Amino acid sequence: MIIAIFGATGNMMIKSISGILNIDNSIKIRILTRSASSKKVKELIRKHQNRIEVIEGSINNKSDVEKMVTHATYVINAAAIIPPLSEKKPAMSHKVNMEGAINVVDAIKEFSPDAALIHISTVAIYGNRNYKHPFGRVGDPLLVAPYDCYGSDKLKGERYVVLSGLKKWAVIRQTGMLYSNIIMGNIKDGLMFQTPLNVPIEWTTDIESASLMVNIIKGDLSGNADGFWGDIYSLGGGAKSRVTGYETFQTGFSLMGGDARQFLSPSWHARRNFHCFWFLDSDVLEDMFHFRCESFSEFFQRAARENPIIGCGKFIPPFLIKKLLFSRLLNDENAPKRWLKDGDTGRINACFGSVEKALSIPDSWDSFPLLCNNQNPDTGEYLNYEELKDPDKAIKLSHGWDEDYKAITYSVIKEAAAFRGLSIVSSPFTFAATEDILHTKMTFRCSSCNSEFSLTPFALLKGGYGCPSCSEGNPWREDLINRYPFYEQVWLDSHSEDERERQYSLS
Repeated sequence: MIIAIFGATGNMMIKSISGILNIDNSIKIRILTRSASSKKVKELIRKHQNRIEVIEGSINNKSDVEKMVTHATYVINAAAIIPPLSEKKPAMSHKVNMEGAINVVDAIKEFSPDAALIHISTVAIYGNRNYKHPFGRVGDPLLVAPYDCYGSDKLKGERYVVLSGLKKWAVIRQTGMLYSNIIMGNIKDGLMFQTPLNVPIEWTTDIESASLMVNIIKGDLSGNADGFWGDIYSLGGGAKSRVTGYETFQTGFSLMGGDARQFLSPSWHARRNFHCFWFLDSDVLEDMFHFRCESFSEFFQRAARENPIIGCGKFIPPFLIKKLLFSRLLNDENAPKRWLKDGDTGRINACFGSVEKALSIPDSWDSFPLLCNNQNPDTGEYLNYEELKDPDKAIKLSHGWDEDYKAITYSVIKEAAAFRGLSIVSSPFTFAATEDILHTKMTFRCSSCNSEFSLTPFALLKGGYGCPSCSEGNPWREDLINRYPFYEQVWLDSHSEDERERQYSLS
């Protein structure tokens, strides 16, 4: 039995390989790598000997991908170019995150049509959220944040999977993943300042994500994965891992002997244009596969054990750490302060609203309201944070239809399409719809750009997809998409009326 893994040496999959091999002695894992002599690959071969098959090549090379999937029982596509690299090398992001996904799907269809594909997607495809709608779920609007090449390319790749017609597939939209070197890895780039301090984040960890991959395969092989395939899921750590951006920094920096207030300034951080929220439906996968094993706080305890160098910060004065470690990152090309210096009004407008709003953020923590301190981020007035985190009290975004699959009809699809600014051009059915045709393609027209494209009822109603030209980025057509109620209900949470005509594009 062959399990082909793209992205095998990434933080998630490299921790899953031993568990997958332990499922059954007949399993062999096939990995794709640019260099078979890399330290990680050599260690995998040493540890697992003849049970690891290495193909040297690239996910952008169709023949390499074909070799990977031929005779495979399962294919896991966890390959990704993530921020900050995706922001510095957008062409690489496009090749791996979108074109790579297309190559994997096409190769499966031609060379291994019975293989099951697990495609790892991302929360980034939803775009910005804040305290007004801190909870989200599958089916919510997909509105990638401007300049987020990673989110844009991952969304295009995911759409291809969902509309592929593969026999056996599943898409997993993974939230931010904590991994052992995340602290040291993220204090080297100005990207950290693109994280709003009050953004709601539901984390997962590398160990939990790896455990899920193992349990999916184990469950499917033992006949205990009924209902899993052919659907889209949220991957998060649940209630124990729901925090804000500030709480994330505070917890991590406490390992260095200080806190966020000593190391950072509120004026360094973006106020919006990020991509995280708390998942309303993250327990769906947990109920199926029982993979959760590490809380947010437990992860940081592990990180301290695995990276003792972090603790050395306890012996350095906090003001010196701020000056030598963090202040220098303000001039990095991914830092908002650098954008202000360079006059990059496009990115400033996307992340703050205007240059004036960016400059108005206080340097003093005493003047900056924190959501986790029961303060409304906009007004500073009292807001009960723990009550806000209660999923039973969460306000769900409307998906524009009665969310009951048994009630799906042509009129339901038509109404949901109009909610997104779309109209039906052609359809294989007229009045009644059933589960059998949920994955049958229909043609829709966008009311904004007048383009025509294909979607299935499943992709429209359950996936959250809309017009690919208007909602998937580069250019980011906020001037077209925000007028429709499906998108407006979340777009207006962090934008003003006078921003409706804006659009953004990579230079």
